[in-house]
Amino acid sequence: MLVASDAEQNPPADYVSILLYKMRARIATLSYFGPQENTTLELRRAFNISPPERYKNAVSFLRMLFESSAKNTQKMEGILKKHEDRYAFNNRTTYFDHSYIGIWELKSYAYDYYFFFKENSIPLDYFLEPKEYLSYYLRAILCSYSPENRAADIWKIVTHKEIRNYPIGEVDLDMFVKFVSPKSLKSWLEKYSVQHLVVEDGFEVTQKFINLCASFAHFKIQYWAEMIHIDDEGLLYQRPFIESSPAYVTVQNGIETASLEDWMKEYFLQLAKAGIGVFPSPFAHQISALEAAARG
Repeated sequence: MLVASDAEQNPPADYVSILLYKMRARIATLSYFGPQENTTLELRRAFNISPPERYKNAVSFLRMLFESSAKNTQKMEGILKKHEDRYAFNNRTTYFDHSYIGIWELKSYAYDYYFFFKENSIPLDYFLEPKEYLSYYLRAILCSYSPENRAADIWKIVTHKEIRNYPIGEVDLDMFVKFVSPKSLKSWLEKYSVQHLVVEDGFEVTQKFINLCASFAHFKIQYWAEMIHIDDEGLLYQRPFIESSPAYVTVQNGIETASLEDWMKEYFLQLAKAGIGVFPSPFAHQISALEAAARG
């Protein structure tokens, strides 16, 4: 409906605009149960028609995006496989190019796709096709956090002295949040044994999270709270814990009466006299802990 409404307000006036409108209509209704075969066939026929000379470059780019699932996906799959082999724990191969080369190649595919759709108001969020298309680049990022084998070879030379841990940028985070399901993300993190993540310098992830939470309240998005189990105990709250008061009973002259060596008693008493963090009559549990530490 939004696509049709936009077309009414801004009717497509040239060859490229018509193709863009048809691409918006196709992607907006694309799903696993609705592959839109008729719309896809109509677009394929349109791309096979020789366009006016001044639109050839633009139409060629649109055709590339339209056919990306069939052609680019296969290319990206091959790039990701090489990237994963490079970052494999037992790989001892020496490389002479940059360790991010695979990520950069996949980034060019992902960013061209992402920004073209965004700039031309083509619905992209929450559809199956973009999720798969962008997944190769996002998996390559996580793959760069795979554990590194630092074992030395027979010549006592440590392998894999190259840059790893590709820093996540603002657009990358947007892709992760919008185009990766929690189930897929968990699967990728486990596959690549990711223990931590690094973000680009100056990128305020905390502010992004604050903005996200504010949008929930502003747009009254209730299902998000259910998805992240915000009401589960242990996330934002826990049952109140009250410690019994006997644990805080003081022991008069506890340092002198404690089961400690004489030199140790003298040492702690001198600290207490000087007022450096020790009291002559500490709590009972403190005396017990000190005696246990002295016993080893």
